[in-house]
Amino acid sequence: MELSPARLRILFAVAAGVGVFLGFLGPFGSYGAPLPDRLMFWITSVVAGTGLSVLTTLLLPIRWRGHSGPVYVLTATALVTPLQTLVVQLLLPLIAPPQVVADILFWEQLPNVAVLMLIGTSAAWFFQARPPSAEPAPVASATAVPETAPFFERLPPALGYTVAVP
Repeated sequence: MELSPARLRILFAVAAGVGVFLGFLGPFGSYGAPLPDRLMFWITSVVAGTGLSVLTTLLLPIRWRGHSGPVYVLTATALVTPLQTLVVQLLLPLIAPPQVVADILFWEQLPNVAVLMLIGTSAAWFFQARPPSAEPAPVASATAVPETAPFFERLPPALGYTVAVP
């Protein structure tokens, strides 16, 4: 599994878009900060989180990459959430006064960041290129299909439908 350059561009563009959306929305109490500060905080935070998710994708051992989506996403989220929480702690002065930043503890931010990282890691997993499955999909048998269904053959000619006989 890998993230191609095209998929990476799309992923980071989506991340920037989500950052703009969150900047305008102002979740988790950030709505009190001026809009330019919120935009800088959220775009930087979401793009950094996406980068951490991609990095985790590349660094997870191969045996973890082969697991199902939920196992993989939960493992990657557990690994990357503490790092992203540190990023958020460093960015908090953009949207909160110093006295508020001093009162916000790492452990208080962890659950909020975990929710957002779960979404971000899911997106990173979704954008990964996957090899085709080893087992091909079943192919429908190529039986001859009649040109008309028997139902149409029973219709009276007065209805205006005629069956062409080959």
